Amino acid sequence: MTFRKTVTAIAMAGALALLAACDSAEERAEGHFQKGMTYLEAGDVDRALVEFRNVFKLNGRHKEARRSYAEAEMGRGHRREAFAQYLRLVEEYPDDLDALRALADIAAQTGDWSTAQRHVAMALALAPQDSGLLAIRTVADYGQAIETNDVTRLLSAAAAARELRAALPESLMLRRVIIDDLMRAEDHAAALEELDSAIALAPQDRTLLAQRLSIHAVRGDDAEVEAGLRDMMLRFPDAPEMRAALVRWHVLRKEPDLAEQVLRDGIDPASTDPAPVLELVRFLAEQRSPEAAIDELERNIAEGSRAAVFRSARAGFLFDLGRRDEAIAEMQGVLDGAAASDDTRRIKVGLAQMLVVSGNAVGARALVEEVLAEDSGETEALKL
Repeated sequence: MTFRKTVTAIAMAGALALLAACDSAEERAEGHFQKGMTYLEAGDVDRALVEFRNVFKLNGRHKEARRSYAEAEMGRGHRREAFAQYLRLVEEYPDDLDALRALADIAAQTGDWSTAQRHVAMALALAPQDSGLLAIRTVADYGQAIETNDVTRLLSAAAAARELRAALPESLMLRRVIIDDLMRAEDHAAALEELDSAIALAPQDRTLLAQRLSIHAVRGDDAEVEAGLRDMMLRFPDAPEMRAALVRWHVLRKEPDLAEQVLRDGIDPASTDPAPVLELVRFLAEQRSPEAAIDELERNIAEGSRAAVFRSARAGFLFDLGRRDEAIAEMQGVLDGAAASDDTRRIKVGLAQMLVVSGNAVGARALVEEVLAEDSGETEALKL
């Protein structure tokens, strides 16, 4: 009897210890979760995600930590990671409607129609009248119809998108379907109207802006094309490709003066960034003459801004014009007394290339060795 009581007591103690350990792990997991939420509220996403990962080490089934992790990744544009987290959530909780909706939505946004269909079907089984889910299914239907060239299904999906838009007027996915359908039908006037409405909802959406621009181009409305290009240039001031697109458009129309002015307008006199000036110089060399490019460089050199970069660029033009000794002397003058930097390394590589062409392989090799001693991974130097 005593032995039996002892065994029972030991078993009870073990069970209680195990239960206490479980409680302790869950409590620690909850502590990490609350800490993560505090970081999220403060805008510190990286630290929040560290805390959520700590939660999963202690409790892999913590629903809200998994959801918060997925939402945080989605919020910073990491769709793949967000999708993976939502998938883990659905594996643990297959009836989680919000997670299924998110999976279907992400798949639809990335054009993975079969995956979108799979998850939206599971979600619709839980909420068959949900208009948002019906919209995702419609978009996936439309996408699959395009892939399979199923005209009947395509028209049916486009009609469904129009019906659903009444309930979801701000759904960009539905609007994209309608716009694409109108463009396929070459109903340009209606497509432009839809695009204007969609752009009002998403003024930074480059795809919508590009579609509107393409319709103006197809219609031969040059004034609207130019206005659209200028509008995109203003909307995305940190995207140099927008200004470049407007320059190319003027060049194609044989309007070099207007193209040059666009480039000049993009130069901020207070900025030390040489890139806009060098773009102008490149344009002048291609559309005017090397001498025009040199004149522009000399004007900027006289103003003193990034003189080393502009002097080395001028030397390059002089070298190409056959004034090799003058160009090499210019490059050497730029380097005299200059502290080591990315700029000076690039200039040394440029000078080494000039020396190779001029037959001074020894001098070129010495410069390359200097560059590689400062930066062993300098790509252009490694090529010489």
